[in-house]
Amino acid sequence: MLDFLRKSATSVFAWLILIVLALGFGLTFGLPTDNITMGKATYVSVHGESIGDEEYRYEFNAIRRIARIPQDERFQALIGMKEEVLEASIERELLAELATGMGLSATLRDAEDLTLSGQSIVLGETYEWLGGLEFNYDLFTKSFLPPMQVSEKQYLEYQRKELLARTLRDIVGSGVAVSEGELRRIYDEGANRISLRYARYSPIAFGELVDPSKTQIDAYIETHGDALKAELTKQGARFSKLPKQARVWVLSVDKGDASGDAAGKIASARARLVKGEDFRAVAREISTHDTARRGGDFGWVSESAGTGIDPAVDAALPTLADGKLSEAIEGDKAIYLVQVGGRREGDVPEEDALRELAEEAIKREQGRTLATTAAEEDLAQLASGAPLTEVFAGGAALPGGEDIENAGAKRDPAKVELADTGSFSKGEPIPGLGPVPAIADAVWAAEPDQSMLPQTFEVGDDVVLVGVESKEAATDAGFAEARPLIYKQLVRGKAQMVNARWAHRECLEAKGRGDISASEDKIAKLVSYAQPEAKDGTPPPQPKPYTVCDRVGMRGGLLRPGVDLGGGE
Repeated sequence: MLDFLRKSATSVFAWLILIVLALGFGLTFGLPTDNITMGKATYVSVHGESIGDEEYRYEFNAIRRIARIPQDERFQALIGMKEEVLEASIERELLAELATGMGLSATLRDAEDLTLSGQSIVLGETYEWLGGLEFNYDLFTKSFLPPMQVSEKQYLEYQRKELLARTLRDIVGSGVAVSEGELRRIYDEGANRISLRYARYSPIAFGELVDPSKTQIDAYIETHGDALKAELTKQGARFSKLPKQARVWVLSVDKGDASGDAAGKIASARARLVKGEDFRAVAREISTHDTARRGGDFGWVSESAGTGIDPAVDAALPTLADGKLSEAIEGDKAIYLVQVGGRREGDVPEEDALRELAEEAIKREQGRTLATTAAEEDLAQLASGAPLTEVFAGGAALPGGEDIENAGAKRDPAKVELADTGSFSKGEPIPGLGPVPAIADAVWAAEPDQSMLPQTFEVGDDVVLVGVESKEAATDAGFAEARPLIYKQLVRGKAQMVNARWAHRECLEAKGRGDISASEDKIAKLVSYAQPEAKDGTPPPQPKPYTVCDRVGMRGGLLRPGVDLGGGE
C-alpha cells in the first residue's frame, strides 16, 4: 500500500512539474492555439460570470422554443441572429447582478414555482410552455429539458436569474406615465376608420395607346433637342455596343380563342394588313398578346437571344426583311403575325437614339394628358347622374372625345378598374395609394356615398379618383370601453423603450469599468456566417462589425416578431 502511494506521489509530482513547465512556456511564448485550454471557452465575462458555449447553446435553444429561427444564413446575418442570442445571455447576467446589488432576490425555489406553474422566461417574456395543462415532472425532464441541452439544476439557475432581471425591468418600467391626452389620441386614430373606392389612371398605361407620327417626333426633337441630348448622355450605355437587334411587332390569336377559328382570324388580319391598314390598329383590335394595348410593339430584342414569345417566332425572325410582314406562324398556344420594324448593331447613331427618346417622351406626356382627360370625363359622367356600375362597368372605357383623338390615341379601351382600400384608421397610409395628405384631408371631410369626390388627385405620376364607401367615428362611449386595453398596451410599450435604453446604457458603463470583458477573437468566430459567392468579382456586402453591448436592450431584436408566447416549437 505504501509502495503504491510512493509511486502515485512520484507520478503526481512529475505531472505537476510538467504542468508548471508548460504554463511557463505558454506565458513566455504564448499558447499555440485555442485548442489548448484549461476549461470551457468563454466569450464574455459579466461581473465574473462566464458566458461560453453552454450558456449560448441554452439561450439559442430557449429562443427556438418560442420563436421561428430563420434557416438561411444570409437572413440570419441580416438580422444578427447569433449576436442577439449572445446579447440575451449578457443582458440576463447583467440585470441579475444589478438586481442583486439593489437588494432584490430570487431563489431556486422561486424558479421551481415558476416551472411548476408551466411558465418559462425567455428574452424577458414569460410564456406558457405547458399550454394550460397540469405540470408533469416526466414531461418536464423527458420532453422539455432535453432540447435545451442543460441539466435541471442549470435550467433552474438560468430561470432564477431571469426572474431577477424581470423584477428589475418591472421596477424600471413602473415609473412610466401615460396622459389622458395620449390615450384619447391613440383611441381616436384607431376608432376613426374609413373605407375608400378609387380609380387609378396611369400615364404609362394610357401612353401605350399613343402612336407618335414622324412629324410629331421631328417637331419634338426640334423643340426639346437640348433636353433629349442630356438624356442621351445619361442613358448612353443603352445605345452603345449592342448585339444584333430587331424591332419586333407581333399580333397573335390564341388557339383557344372563343370564336374557335384562330387561323381564320389571323388570315383575316393579315389580309387587312396587306391592304395597308395600320399594324397597331389591327393589333389593338384583334391581338390576344400582352403587347396588344401598345399596338403589338414588342420593342428591341437580341436576335441571338430570341424574343421568348414562342420558338416558332424566334425561328422565323432572322428570315424576315425589315418592314416585311410574316406569313401566319403557328406556335404551341397561338398563331402569330410578326413584322420587323428595323435592325441595329453596335453603337446607335445619335439621330436614331434621339428619335427613340423623343418617341418615349411623347408617349409619357400625351399619356398623362389622356389619363387626366379620361378621369375628368368619367367624373363628368358621374356628375350627370351615371352610376358607378355604368361608368366603370368592367373597367372604365377610354372616352372617344375630340380631345383624346387630337392627342394621338386610337379609340381603344383603356381599362381603369375600381379598387377598394378596405377599412383603415385615420393617420395610416391609404392602402394601395400610400400617404397622400390631399386625399386624406378630402375624404375625412366628406360623407359616404355611391359616387366619387368631384376632383382629381395626383399620386406620383398617376391621376386618381376617390370615393368614400364607409366611415366610423370615435365616440366617448367607445373610448371608455377601449381605454383599459389601450392604457395597458401603451404603458407596456413605453416601459419596453425605457428598459431598452437603460439596459443598453448600463451595459456600456459596465464594459467601460471592466465589469464586462470579451474575447473578441472567439466572439468573431461565433458570430460568423456563411457568405454567398461573389458575383462578377464583386464581394457581398459585409455586415457591420459586432461589439459587445451593441444589442443589449433589444431582447431579441428582429427575432421578436416571430415570437409565439403561447409556447411550443
